[in-house]
Amino acid sequence: MRDVSVIGVGQSEMEDLLNVELEKLGRYSAPEPNPVAGYYFRSDHFNFAKVGVPALYFHTGIDHVEKGKEFGKTLQANYTAEYYHKPSDEYDPERWNL
Repeated sequence: MRDVSVIGVGQSEMEDLLNVELEKLGRYSAPEPNPVAGYYFRSDHFNFAKVGVPALYFHTGIDHVEKGKEFGKTLQANYTAEYYHKPSDEYDPERWNL
């Protein structure tokens, strides 16, 4: 993906470091698509941040390098429906194009 999704935008000073490195790679960060879900505040990262440990929570975005955002959204929706928190939610080199 061309982008990474930052969960809890503005909650970590490490975002600036991430953006510098992403720019070097021709990539960018984007805010999480569903901030009202409160993923950052329910994550392990939040507990680190509360006690002053720098923590940055991000994951793969949706902007597919070759096929665009709509394709990326479809991939993400399929993963969530078919694999997320299910026994099949493991690394699979046949499905993952790293």
